[in-house]
Amino acid sequence: MRTINRAAIIVKPKRPYLEWAFSLEENPPESLEYMQPKTSVYLVGEDPERREESAPIKNYFQEIFRLELEGWDTREDLWPDTTDFRLFEHWFEVEAESVVVDLEGSKLEIEEL
Repeated sequence: MRTINRAAIIVKPKRPYLEWAFSLEENPPESLEYMQPKTSVYLVGEDPERREESAPIKNYFQEIFRLELEGWDTREDLWPDTTDFRLFEHWFEVEAESVVVDLEGSKLEIEEL
């Protein structure tokens, strides 16, 4: 077992995000629950001030928010006018986990986005 020097931020969409996303579709699914299981996991560094085991979510929410919006539609003119922390918390359920364990044991490969 190997731990890696990262923490994980787990992001799950809430109903307001799904409503926004489906409003962009020509033929949206009949049920918002269609997308509910979609979960994203972001690996982040440790808290630079060493107060927490991982850096605070507020340090990363803007980048995560942008990636979640881009994941549905890259046209920024269709994004909400305000993408502040309050809206982020309203649109996403967020958890931070401080221990990340690599069970695979093979060399990690990094793919640039």
